[in-house]
Amino acid sequence: MKRINIENYSEEVENMVFSETGVYKESIMNAIYSFHVTKNYCVDIMHDLFEDVCRYDMCHIIKYFINTIQVFSLETLNSRKTREMMTFVHFFSLMVGDLVPEGDEVWNFF
Repeated sequence: MKRINIENYSEEVENMVFSETGVYKESIMNAIYSFHVTKNYCVDIMHDLFEDVCRYDMCHIIKYFINTIQVFSLETLNSRKTREMMTFVHFFSLMVGDLVPEGDEVWNFF
């Protein structure tokens, strides 16, 4: 993907080649004084962590406990779970921790 900066951003907005740059229109955020999307950005913990890293790790952790060592079933987990990943990660140990063998290496990773 082409690297975008302040100098070529307007050109990319005009070209509208989203597949090459990820830019397809002027960002409303650029109307903020002393802000431009190409140099001012922030981390979004909800998307970066809870909907990406945690989702990936939790899939492997759950599969391990359900299929590999079989300490609880999917039905048990589903009866105890919540909908949001942040809440799910936060309360996972309370929901199934009592079912996991002490000293389990995957549990220690979690």
